[in-house]
Amino acid sequence: MNTSMSHSSRTPRITREQVLTAALKIIDAEGVEALSMRRLGRACGVQAMSLYHHVPDKAAVIQDVIDMVLDEVEIEDTGPEGAPPRRVITSIAESMYRVLLRHPNLIPALGTHNWLSPSVLRISERIADSLRVDGCTAEEAAFIVSAINAYLTGTLVLTYMGRRLQENGPDYIPTTPEAALAKFDPDRYPAVTWMMSAFTHGYDQQEAADMVFSWGLQALLDAVLRTPPPIVQKGSVEEETAPAESGEVSAPRFDYSPKDAAHQ
Repeated sequence: MNTSMSHSSRTPRITREQVLTAALKIIDAEGVEALSMRRLGRACGVQAMSLYHHVPDKAAVIQDVIDMVLDEVEIEDTGPEGAPPRRVITSIAESMYRVLLRHPNLIPALGTHNWLSPSVLRISERIADSLRVDGCTAEEAAFIVSAINAYLTGTLVLTYMGRRLQENGPDYIPTTPEAALAKFDPDRYPAVTWMMSAFTHGYDQQEAADMVFSWGLQALLDAVLRTPPPIVQKGSVEEETAPAESGEVSAPRFDYSPKDAAHQ
């Protein structure tokens, strides 16, 4: 009997897609920290060593899983070539928001994700192209994309943190506005009480969060698509940050791009 053939017939054949799908199930259920190559091997029905035919290590698994999830972001609905940047950015940002909220345990890993990965470049290319066609300079596009990314990532991180805190129970963090209002003295914080009353009129918590995200995105787009970004003057940073006679270091000098046309 051919021993190698017998061993091969008993070893399950797995694909890279199966490995990443199994990894995502573990992360969704228990978080990134629960993932290990040994645990992943068991989930796939193989020895951990078999996984190295597809991925070099745990860090690469996480990166590839994020890429797989970001591939779900829809860019087909952003409109034809030449569609206004607002339409393109709104469609993509809202799709990313929905996709990543389906996998909240991946959110903490976003900060270390490779921004030159295929999935990110696919998204960035569509947004950058819409800004270029609309007449933005490269500097304007870079600032706009950075601002949108910061808003989206920050919103997702806050959502993730809130969910994790709620896992400790309502005594740790209130899960409703009414419960939150009961945690402090309204006579001492009347303005906060007044503000939070807006969320005590039948809003579902996630519904309210979604409304805030969509409203904030449009408010941000109103600003970044119309405001020239600050540009560090080339050749001036070294001079401006040189130690002054007083021993203090001044901040870098910024100027503004002369372009002030609104981008619709």
